[in-house]
Amino acid sequence: MWIDDTATISRSTFTDDTSGDFGGAVTATDLFLQSSSFKGNRSGYGGAIYVWRSADVSNSTLVGNYGAWGGAIGFANGTVPSRIAFSTLVDNSAYVGATAQGSAIIAAVTTVGTEVRGKFM
Repeated sequence: MWIDDTATISRSTFTDDTSGDFGGAVTATDLFLQSSSFKGNRSGYGGAIYVWRSADVSNSTLVGNYGAWGGAIGFANGTVPSRIAFSTLVDNSAYVGATAQGSAIIAAVTTVGTEVRGKFM
């Protein structure tokens, strides 16, 4: 799903979606994500989600997603002010050749009460 604007996604599930370029499940300019689940999504940039500017993610689960840059979430600008709160990012992976490139997230984000684990290289 490509949203060329601000997207608000709530109580949704995205499973086994694929994109050759950006965000296996969702690509948005700015994203507000609440109480949603992403599992097994794949993409070149941002296995599950790709964001062009900023994201606010809360109470969501991202598990087993894969992207060459940012296994769970990739950002166009790695220094975007974004927040991930009370969420779980587990067993996401990202590789370019043999190098991990942001196994869960490739960006500088603020996390609050968030579990990030697994698949780190």
